[in-house]
Amino acid sequence: MSKIFTHLERASPRYFKNLFTEISEFLQTPLDIGVEAELSVGIAKITAKTNQSESNHQYNPQLYISILERLSSLYFEQSDYLKAFNIKQEQLQIEQQYGFRAFVGASYLNPQRQAINSAQLQAENPETIAEEIAASGRGQDVKRLRERIGGTEHKLTIIHGQSGVGKSSILQGGLIPALQQEAIGERDALPVLLRVYTDWVGMLGQSLAQAFEEVRGNQLFANLDSSAAILEQLRRNADRNLLTVLIFDQFEEFFFVYPDQGQRRAFYEFLRVCLDIPFVKVILSLREDYLHYLLELDRLFNLTAINNNILDKNIRYHLGNFLPADAMAVVQSLTERSHFYLEPALIDELVRDLAGELGEVRPIELQIVGMQLQTEKITTLDKYRQFGTKEKLVERFLEEVIHDCGAENEQVARLVLYLLTDENGTRPLKTRAELAADLATEADKLDLVLEIFVASRLVLLLPESPADRYQLVHDYLVSFIRQQQSNEILAELAREREQRLQAEEKLKLEQDAKQILVNAQQEAKREIRQGRMQLRVSSGLAVCLLLFAGISSLYAFNQIQFAKEADGKKQEAENKVTTAEAKYKLVNQNLEATQKQQAAIQQKAQELESKKTDAEQKFQAAQKNQQAAEKESKLAKQKTQQANQSLLAAKADLEEVNQKASELQEKNAQAQESIKTASEKIKTAEVKLQQAATKQQQAESQAQQAQSTVNQAQAKLAQAQKATEEAEAAREEAQKGTELERAGVNALRQFEYAGELESLVAVMHSGKELKTLVKDGRPLEKYPAISPIFALDTILNKIKERNQFQGHQGGVLSVSFSPDGKTIATASLDKTARLWRLNGQLLQEFKGHQGIVLSVSFSSDGKTIATASLDNTARLWPVENLDRLLVRGCNWLHDYLQNNPNLGESDKRLCDDIK
Repeated sequence: MSKIFTHLERASPRYFKNLFTEISEFLQTPLDIGVEAELSVGIAKITAKTNQSESNHQYNPQLYISILERLSSLYFEQSDYLKAFNIKQEQLQIEQQYGFRAFVGASYLNPQRQAINSAQLQAENPETIAEEIAASGRGQDVKRLRERIGGTEHKLTIIHGQSGVGKSSILQGGLIPALQQEAIGERDALPVLLRVYTDWVGMLGQSLAQAFEEVRGNQLFANLDSSAAILEQLRRNADRNLLTVLIFDQFEEFFFVYPDQGQRRAFYEFLRVCLDIPFVKVILSLREDYLHYLLELDRLFNLTAINNNILDKNIRYHLGNFLPADAMAVVQSLTERSHFYLEPALIDELVRDLAGELGEVRPIELQIVGMQLQTEKITTLDKYRQFGTKEKLVERFLEEVIHDCGAENEQVARLVLYLLTDENGTRPLKTRAELAADLATEADKLDLVLEIFVASRLVLLLPESPADRYQLVHDYLVSFIRQQQSNEILAELAREREQRLQAEEKLKLEQDAKQILVNAQQEAKREIRQGRMQLRVSSGLAVCLLLFAGISSLYAFNQIQFAKEADGKKQEAENKVTTAEAKYKLVNQNLEATQKQQAAIQQKAQELESKKTDAEQKFQAAQKNQQAAEKESKLAKQKTQQANQSLLAAKADLEEVNQKASELQEKNAQAQESIKTASEKIKTAEVKLQQAATKQQQAESQAQQAQSTVNQAQAKLAQAQKATEEAEAAREEAQKGTELERAGVNALRQFEYAGELESLVAVMHSGKELKTLVKDGRPLEKYPAISPIFALDTILNKIKERNQFQGHQGGVLSVSFSPDGKTIATASLDKTARLWRLNGQLLQEFKGHQGIVLSVSFSSDGKTIATASLDNTARLWPVENLDRLLVRGCNWLHDYLQNNPNLGESDKRLCDDIK
């Protein structure tokens, strides 16, 4: 191996390709753990070499992937599962970005990148929209979202859909690269993405500063640690020709982090102000089952920028599942790009299985199943059927993540996944303490498992106070986890609880035994003291009785009886002392047995402590070896850099010498040739030069005259053609206008004497034809025909109505005449304004105000009406014109055109292009 890496000290670009091949072959051979340090030094040299080309893994991504794969395997073999997993994740990410991997599983999609050709000294490699998004038809969604951001109508966009439809992917892998690739109008787009809401102010400030540096190339010196500072920076961005796009992804998590309405008010106020700042757009992305949470904004704040209707259909943007055709296009495109070719019959059946009864394919399921197809190398329909159903592939995906945790942590990983689901099919939020309580004896393995699950994006980490919480990333995975692991996990949980109860019971028994021992010792001592006291009292009493026995015969008998009783009590006390002493000996024996057990436990503890000390010493030795390897790696890097600098300097000197030699040779050859022919050519050249100058002057003069004649002729021809075209257009328009005038008059006659709807259909045709003639926006008096407008207006006003117009439901506060004196506008207490003919016929009703309409007024041209209301707003309303008359006509004819069997195809499609 040292031979391979030594090549890097002297490798030039023409040797580098062979060196890559040699390293790649080396990485396929078995490797002892003892050479890991040497491998690290080699990797450092490779990194230094690729850094020299300013390309890193872009220079040769395949080699970089091979190195990462081998390193991941080494760390896994050493049970360093977390480091192995992190390297594996980097490998998968690079494989997806460069097209070596078709599917990415449950992760978000990343923008695409291209490898840099080794011949390029420097090359820009911009990120592009992910292939999955472009192939699935989601490219149109990206285009529409970009148009919404570039327009003036949508200050706020709410992207919503089910879990797993690709909301985060379309933002990260589609919209953000699209915004970064091309300016919107004259402004550079500045997308700012936020997914974590624990400290939304701090995180948003960091994201804004980072995005600004990426777009403009310089740092922000403002301290964005408050909402006021962020708002001020957004205003400065507008002055710096930037269009800031604030993207709040997975916004449903915001409501979990801040369950109290008072905590949410600060963000709501921030959002309200953002919507009023010019050149700031806001995107909220969340699951559709959380849309109703946003109604709180309408209730608490006055969002005039969006007409106080946050869930308006013009604000919401829905993302759904793939249609089968789109899913098939995704599979075909991704497998072609990554050279992972699937049999067409396999693609058909796979898409059918994924679509199921709903006829739709969930993007997350497509990615998971596709990733397992590639992992298991399933490329034919027969092999797919042999392997099992799609559920089997999903199970294999979960098994891969569990395997990454290591064999000794497998059971804990399965338990954690099960605990992050419930019987209702949802994903409960669990703290680490709650999970550890259920795991009992194996809680020490929990941190590693959770870290790998979070890094694989199988589990979400929700930082909160007082404790972080964990949640399974997709609802879709719940059923699989519970179906595949239910019985085994329940049994394991039962065993864990039983072990925990047994341990608690054993501990309680030990504590009870110790307490009983203490109580027994105290009772024994108390009874011994009491027995000795009774013995002394009884002995003294007996002596006294004997002394006084002969004094009085009257009391002799009683004294004798009393003495006997005293002897009995003495004997009883002696018996109690004997019993107490026996109990005391038994207690001492139990105490000695307990002390022996404690000594044995202490001995085991000392043995464990000794083993722990040995393990720590081995770990310290390993750390020292690692530090030595790192020192060697740094030294190798320094030597590599020095060698590279020397190589570059020598190469530059050599190229400079070669270039000067070539230039000198070329100059000598040219000089010799010039000397031979110079004297002969000078005289001939002078004569020819003078002759050529004379001819050139003559030719230029003739050319100028000819060009002038041609220009004049072309101008006259263009004028003649234009006049002819205008005359022909005027003639055709006049002829068409005459036909339309007749058609309008005929429609009025037909309305009076024949069917109403038939006459409306006829005049609608005339109105559409007239509309095509006046697309240039000319005034009404210059229309080639007027009768279609008059007829359409008359018929619509006189036709039998399906719904009767009603008058105002409240008092009329204001009246205004139109400039032509033909119509009247009124404002009412019923929160509406209306437009009337002088004969009292209602023409239009304007609804939308939330309060009483105080006044109404016409514009000077009579095309617009302005209203003022107690809801603190003033609004402009358009008066009917030809376009609106056509729309009204289509509203009347909708059912008639759809249900009349006697109409021709052209009549049925009369309103298709009128909106």
